[in-house]
Amino acid sequence: VPLVPKTEGEKMIVSKAVLTVKGAYDTAKTEAIAWSSDAKLVFIKSLGAVTLDGKSSQWQLAFSSATKKNMGYEIIIQADQIVSKKEIGSTAKGVDLLTGMLDSGDFVKKLQERPAFADATLSSFLLASTPESTDVKWWFSVNTSNGTVTFEVK
Repeated sequence: VPLVPKTEGEKMIVSKAVLTVKGAYDTAKTEAIAWSSDAKLVFIKSLGAVTLDGKSSQWQLAFSSATKKNMGYEIIIQADQIVSKKEIGSTAKGVDLLTGMLDSGDFVKKLQERPAFADATLSSFLLASTPESTDVKWWFSVNTSNGTVTFEVK
C-alpha cells in the first residue's frame, strides 16, 4: 500500500481489512482470558495486507500467563473472526495493554508526515513491549519499503 498515495488510483482497498491493532486485541482478549484468567499480551502482528487507516486483513496475537509456565497462547484473526487459537511453548512475558493508547492508524499518520517516507509502501505492523525492563514500555513498529520506524506507545 503506498504510504502517501499521489492519486485516487494509488489508494488501495484491502479486502477483509476491518480491524485495527486495538480492534484485534478487543476481539482476542476474551478468548485469551478463557485460556488463562491472568493472560497478558505479548505482541500483536499484522499477517495480511495493511491499510492507511491502520487495519489489516489478518492479525496474530500472542499471550502469556504467569500461572502456565513455559506456555503461551496464539490467536489468529482473519477479518473480524478468530480462525485459530492454540497453546504454544513460550517463555515470553506479556503485560497489560495501555489504556488510552494511540491505535495503528494514528501511527500511520505520524509516518506519513515524514518526507523520507513519501514514496514508501506500507507492509506490516507490530506492537510489542519490553516486559523485562523495570520501566515497561510498548513499541509500535511500522514496516515500509524504506525501512522500519518504531514509535514508543504512550
